[in-house]
Amino acid sequence: FMDMELCQLDASYLHNLNQYNKTVENRNRLLRDMYQFPDLQDTLSIWDDQLINYGRQIIESRRGFISDLNEIVGDIHSKLSGNREHLTILYEPNTEADEFEEKLRRSRERDIHMKSTSVGPHRDDFSFMDRDTDLRRYGSQGQQRTCALSLKLSEIDLVKKVIGHRPVLMMD
Repeated sequence: FMDMELCQLDASYLHNLNQYNKTVENRNRLLRDMYQFPDLQDTLSIWDDQLINYGRQIIESRRGFISDLNEIVGDIHSKLSGNREHLTILYEPNTEADEFEEKLRRSRERDIHMKSTSVGPHRDDFSFMDRDTDLRRYGSQGQQRTCALSLKLSEIDLVKKVIGHRPVLMMD
């Protein structure tokens, strides 16, 4: 959801995300190939540098997007729930932008062993919170549907705010 929306609103995010995903794919291929060709480990830092560069920008964009969305979603959700719930969306990054380089370096041995990149924005998530309750895990089906509707309605307002036109919402 977050990537789809940000890609529509921000061309630089689309570029950064595409480059990041390609870099993760290439880094993972290298981690698999290192089993047969150990000398390839010398090139791992090149992929790490690219991953850090694009990953930091993605994390910052996502953090800003969730902040913008939270300015809108709370009021919408309160109205939909009859003021019984107060929705907040929490961005749960796998790593913070300023910690990404260090965490990636610390996970290098594990990544080599697992042949997969274990740290970065590709492992991010977000939660829907009503005060201290994670509605994604502990919310009823009705609460989860109301969250989804609040999110879609917030998305419309955010798009209108950014591009100046109200998009059409089609629901099934």
